Amino acid sequence: MPVSASLPMTRRRLLVQALALLPLSACVSSVPREFGANTVGGWTRSLFPDPKAATAVGRLYLQRWPEENSASWLAHVLFRTELCGQVDRASEDSLRQRVRSACARDFCADDLVTLNGWIVTRTEARLLALVSLCSDG
Repeated sequence: MPVSASLPMTRRRLLVQALALLPLSACVSSVPREFGANTVGGWTRSLFPDPKAATAVGRLYLQRWPEENSASWLAHVLFRTELCGQVDRASEDSLRQRVRSACARDFCADDLVTLNGWIVTRTEARLLALVSLCSDG
């Protein structure tokens, strides 16, 4: 039986699509002025096909772990760089690899977070939190 091309968007599907988009170059149509598309903050937002949904899930994480409510700290933990750091084609590969490796380590270490019934790695949750903090609203 063929799979429908218009499957309903679920939270897991959103995250899977975002991770699948990691190899693509950053192209963001709407990011806060201080986080242009060529910055870590802007690039992070470009990873998700639906930044509003990613922002909502990221806010759930920050409600449960308010001590991590710092975009600068999250950028450093996730990418070992400054939030306003410039992202070029070469650094994109490095950033993507950091996320993939950290997700794999989290999974192996059972460092998982449950957000509204959705189980994600700590790195995925922090990435969503960073998107939330870099969002327009």
